[in-house]
Amino acid sequence: MSTIEAANDINDGSHNEHNVHVNDDTIYEDVAHDDPYDDQPIEDHKERMERLETVSTMLIELIKDSQKQKSTNANENASMFKKFSSLNPPSYDGKPNPVEFEDWINRIDQLFETLQCPKEWRVDFDVFHLTGQASLWWKVNKERKNEPRFGWTELQKLLRDKFYPPSLRKQKEDEFFHLQQGTMSVMEYENKFMELSRFAPELVSTEQSRMNRFERGLHLKYQDRLATQRFTSYQDMVDIAVNVERVVLLREAQNVGDKRKNDNQNHGGAKRPNQGNHNHRRNDSRDQGYNDRASRKVWCAKCGKRNHTESECRAGTKTCYRCGGKDHFVRDCPKPPPTDTGRATSTNHE
Repeated sequence: MSTIEAANDINDGSHNEHNVHVNDDTIYEDVAHDDPYDDQPIEDHKERMERLETVSTMLIELIKDSQKQKSTNANENASMFKKFSSLNPPSYDGKPNPVEFEDWINRIDQLFETLQCPKEWRVDFDVFHLTGQASLWWKVNKERKNEPRFGWTELQKLLRDKFYPPSLRKQKEDEFFHLQQGTMSVMEYENKFMELSRFAPELVSTEQSRMNRFERGLHLKYQDRLATQRFTSYQDMVDIAVNVERVVLLREAQNVGDKRKNDNQNHGGAKRPNQGNHNHRRNDSRDQGYNDRASRKVWCAKCGKRNHTESECRAGTKTCYRCGGKDHFVRDCPKPPPTDTGRATSTNHE
């Protein structure tokens, strides 16, 4: 067996060492390569290109999806803002008025909840309706929006700290604490009570504490009537107080009318004794007839109304005192209140 060794063979300008072996009729060649990846150069290159092409395709699709999503979000944002603006949201000018500020916050909250506005859009929608000092303040502090988890709740806190200082809060708390009915009607007093109670929530934290605080500010003549009552809720107390006020005012008006009539009778009798005596007897007869009719009417010891007994009283049953409906209170009654056209009419409506 003979072996022929060849070295330093140059092929296509490259320097590779070739060992050629001849054994019998078989010739084989060993090649020492400089690049270990040149065993399959064509296949590796093709695979790498396919991989790059796949990654490029995926990136292009991601970019397209991202652009499409941004376009969709922009359209949805514009549509939601249009709906929000169509409801005429109030603006806030930064003036130190706690009532206006809280009313503004509550109204904006209502609109957001009604429209189910996404939380990430609420700050932009809201600051668009800041005016005056509030708008200038936001221009200086708008970078706060880029803080992590900064939203509508955080914006409310910043606005309160700036435009609703503790001194104003204390002022409103004191106003609520000393609130009295005074010259207001029961309904006017109740509206003021609700307006100020939000500034001292700890004083009305339960239904019973709210009822106690409301009764405490009423006129004593109404408190006396309410003292013997049992109420199912705060709203029940308000409705009964409204009705008690109506009865008391009717009685007071009747007493004033009777006093005025008696004064006129006495004045007329001094000038014309005969005529005065005649009128006096006629008036006495008329008054006696009225008193007879009134004496036949019963008074409810529970609510102070006439024409029914305590066992028939609807107080505490959440029943409307105006129309008898059981699905609403008198303050929400769709029927108009009766007009006082005279003593007989007033008596019938009681």
